[in-house]
Amino acid sequence: MERKERTAFRRAVIYARVSTEEQAERGYSLESQIEACLARALKEGYAKEEILVLQDDASGATLNRPGLNALRELAAAPERPERIIVYDPDRLARKLTYQLLLTDEFIKRGIELEFVNFEWKNTPEGRMFYQLRGMFAEFEREKIRERTMRGRLTKLKHYGKLSWDPRLYGYRFDAVNDVLVVEPEESEIVKLIFRLSAEGHSGEQIARMLAEAGVPAPRGSVWYGSTVTRMLNNRAYLGTYMAYKVDYHQGFRRKRAESEQVPLSIEPLVSPELFERAQRTLSMFRTRTGRPSVKPYLLSGIGLCGRCGRPVSAGSVSGKTRRAYYVCAGKRKSGYLHVERGTFRRCESPYWNADVTDEAVWNAVCGYIDRSADLLGQWLRSRRFREMSAGHMLQWKWANARKQSIRKQLERLLDLYLKEKLDRAAYEAKKEALERELRVLEERTDALAAARTEERNLEDDCDPALWREALRKALRKAPADLRQRLVRLLVEEVRFGEDRTLTIRWAKARLSEKSGDSQSDGRL
Repeated sequence: MERKERTAFRRAVIYARVSTEEQAERGYSLESQIEACLARALKEGYAKEEILVLQDDASGATLNRPGLNALRELAAAPERPERIIVYDPDRLARKLTYQLLLTDEFIKRGIELEFVNFEWKNTPEGRMFYQLRGMFAEFEREKIRERTMRGRLTKLKHYGKLSWDPRLYGYRFDAVNDVLVVEPEESEIVKLIFRLSAEGHSGEQIARMLAEAGVPAPRGSVWYGSTVTRMLNNRAYLGTYMAYKVDYHQGFRRKRAESEQVPLSIEPLVSPELFERAQRTLSMFRTRTGRPSVKPYLLSGIGLCGRCGRPVSAGSVSGKTRRAYYVCAGKRKSGYLHVERGTFRRCESPYWNADVTDEAVWNAVCGYIDRSADLLGQWLRSRRFREMSAGHMLQWKWANARKQSIRKQLERLLDLYLKEKLDRAAYEAKKEALERELRVLEERTDALAAARTEERNLEDDCDPALWREALRKALRKAPADLRQRLVRLLVEEVRFGEDRTLTIRWAKARLSEKSGDSQSDGRL
């Protein structure tokens, strides 16, 4: 081919792209694409130092790719390349609309676009064939995807087998049997996260404890409060994983309706009771939109209207003085369904002074604790142990789970050595590393166990009457956030009655005292 006269800036850019699926199904590889494009560039007379290679290991269904972004930035620069070489049009994008967008973008800037596996001509006929090729290729890919998804769904529905790893923390994907199995170490962390949440800890607090304990985060990341919250909201830990939550059709992501998803039974990690307790804690710490409250409302998430049964929410009114109040959601928003008449109407329940209401409920909670010696002892032990070792307990649990895992690894390592699948040098090196870690973990668990024993001895030696008096003082001085956590632990719901009485339903599952509903002492 006849060469054009050299310009001050002369450069060819090679762009290659592949995804794991494409490489497996069609034999694509970055190396083969780059080799073919490089041969074409050298044939066109470019020197190697004039050729830049950009590549992506990503799906072509999106334009947000590092290599493609760099290519588009180069194309928009004042000293832009004069030629872009790509192996095939679908390497630019797997959607026809994206192909045409990029092609027009390069051509309008005077850049020659060349394909190794397709003869591109910037003529009416050439553009027509280019579009037809892209259209049929996209149609073919959609049909292949449709058949693949149908096969995967059949495999899942009839045989309970997965065709991919959903990466669910606490479980491991068994690629041999295509099922999810419990991962011992991670599953213990999942259980501990739910227990800590049920005890009143927020997602941020739990994430901080996990990080301080040195527990590895999912996918080698770091622990965030949002990560913990997503785990606590994931109902898969109850024993049913919902597959095919998301559908990708023609390059667009769509969340499937629950009726379209496929349930898959897996081994549960938490009980329904523990899951619901964790949800109540999440509702207490859930971030609200708008301006944050000046103070935490004691009954947020547990108040119910005695007239219509809808949740009672908290708010405030600005004026000369800012007044906080509780009000039924049926009064504030859309109203409620009148059962007898079958019509919607606004609730006629009154507004409640939040300060007065919170104080009444707090006094009832303090009185209930004070009256129950059994409850007092249980609360002291659990509370003291949580405050002393929420982090220590987590470290102890994690260290023991890790020790168990190391011992199993040592057994497998020995088995491989005895079967002569591992040479002696490799065996000794790996064995020494595992045993070194095991010794460190043994020392850590011994120290934590000693601290735990000392703490329990202190509790046993203390006079319950002294603890009772100390608790009374602590409750009187308790900050708002601690009050809220304690109320969430002990109270199931507070019913705002039509006659301005409050009815407290205690969380009986957490209490030793068999008590029914009890009303607050005064009318508000």
